[in-house]
Amino acid sequence: MRISKIFNLTILIYIFIVLIFSWTGFIAYGHGLGDIIYAGELIGIVIIHAIVTWLTTKSKSILVKQILFWITGIIFLIIAIYYTYEFTIGRGGEYSWNGNPFYGRFVLN
Repeated sequence: MRISKIFNLTILIYIFIVLIFSWTGFIAYGHGLGDIIYAGELIGIVIIHAIVTWLTTKSKSILVKQILFWITGIIFLIIAIYYTYEFTIGRGGEYSWNGNPFYGRFVLN
């Protein structure tokens, strides 16, 4: 049970960090102003993930909690992998992939 909670919390923190980086301009999805759509989606995902995790902790059955934590974690892990793909290799044409996941002021050399 503890591992599934840590797994879920790690994914939630990762998605939240991607959201913050998206809003501050450290990462770009390659669509110019269209990147705002990704940030809006990420806000919804963070809220939904937090609510589902909170509802799962309110469950009475330990087995149900365990299963729901793992299912939730895997679903949101797939979502996190998709968004990671979108701001790296899957960038749009305006800021195409240059081998660096960051954009703007925070470019790694």
